[in-house]
Amino acid sequence: MKNNAIKHMNEEHGDIVEAMAIKFGSLQNAKNAKIVDIDEDGLDIDVDGNLIRVPFAKKANQNGEGYKDAIMEICKDLKPSGDKLVKISAQLIEFIDSNNSVIISSLKNGMPFSSYAPAMRKDDEILALISSVAPHYKNLISNPDKVSILFLQDESKVNTIFARIRASWEAKANFDKNSQLREFFFDEITKKFPQDQAANFIREMSDFEVIRFSLTNGRFVRGFGAAYDMVGFKILSQADGVNPHNMPHKHGK
Repeated sequence: MKNNAIKHMNEEHGDIVEAMAIKFGSLQNAKNAKIVDIDEDGLDIDVDGNLIRVPFAKKANQNGEGYKDAIMEICKDLKPSGDKLVKISAQLIEFIDSNNSVIISSLKNGMPFSSYAPAMRKDDEILALISSVAPHYKNLISNPDKVSILFLQDESKVNTIFARIRASWEAKANFDKNSQLREFFFDEITKKFPQDQAANFIREMSDFEVIRFSLTNGRFVRGFGAAYDMVGFKILSQADGVNPHNMPHKHGK
């Protein structure tokens, strides 16, 4: 468990490791910071040969859950601001641009309905290709401002299934029937997937439209203890709140 916790933090949360090293080592920067050891009392970070001790507020159970809770407690005092928030905003955009589809939650007869559509970012909006005969198209027409969209990290790319990177927003669906926007969408898709013949086939089908999603309040989650509130693509702050994972888990016999 110890080695898994160290590997996860170094590979997935290098910025948090760097922030811990700067705070507890009184450094100006710590770009090469790496956790090298962890025990029930704290963790050790190496920065260019200098060892920095980061103490836990209380002893951690020596398992993955215990280390996670202890590190999350430290993260509460490492809330980013200024340039750090700008950097996280850039990571958010990089993550969105690495996706080619979006999960859409809409309302159908007052009940939530989820599906997906090919998608891409254009400036401050998300474009999605949806057929006018699809159920979620009709839902969006009926309730254009009662929409939630989600981008979710591919399962095959995660180190743990419990901490997939994701970004979600409340959104409004805009129906422009803009032919230039439609052409732009298909041009970009065919650049990304030149061997995908379906794109050329669907391009000729008149029922497929490009819907613009205007983004409002959202949440970007990069892993354990790394959740951020945002409006559109602008990260505002690290999410507040007490660690919700500190209740004892009941295991079936």
